[in-house]
Formats: sequence, C-alpha cells, structure tokens
Amino acid sequence: SPVHNNEQELLELAELVDATEPRVTRMRRDIDFHRFLVQLTVCDILISEYERMMKVTIFQSMNRMLDEDDRSVHYSHTDLVGRLKTEEPAVAESIIREHLRSGKAHFLKVDSA
Repeated sequence: SPVHNNEQELLELAELVDATEPRVTRMRRDIDFHRFLVQLTVCDILISEYERMMKVTIFQSMNRMLDEDDRSVHYSHTDLVGRLKTEEPAVAESIIREHLRSGKAHFLKVDSA
C-alpha cells in the first residue's frame, strides 16, 4: 500500500506534527503531513482540491472556531500512520473520516467517537 511504501517519511512528518506546540507552526506541519498523505493517492482531482482548500484556509478557520472541549482532544498523527497500513480501501476511508472529524465535533456538529 502507499502507506507501507512511504511509512518512514509519513512517520517523520507525523512525529513533527505531534511534537509541535505553537499553534501556527503545528498547523503548517499538519498541513504538510496531510498534503503528503493526499499526494500518495495519486488522484489529481483530490490533490487539486486539497490544495484549493488550503489556499482558502479552511483548516485555519476551523481551528479558530473550535470549542475548548474539542481542542483538549489530541489525536496522534503517528498512530494514524500505523492505522492506515491496511490493504482494505473501506477501512482506510473509515480511518480517514474518523481522523477528519476528530477534535472538530463542536464545529461539525457530529459525535467524534
């Protein structure tokens, strides 16, 4: 799988995100991690849409709007890399959807569990 083939680089990026505290720096590293992950799909439209979304700073806006309870939830990007080492597309999709919702329950009005 793409995650297996790129595991070391993904883990390095994930560890940087997880270890970074200043919000702006952490956000940049988070975006870099997700950009790399999206590029592994080799899906031009997905890559293009991800880049478009970053340009309009949706993630930055969401982070400013998060409820304090949501901010206290910390999800490890390093763990995400390990969980994504699956050959089952449906499982990978479920893991990514869960990750996208994590820490954003208040903003998205969904249960993050």
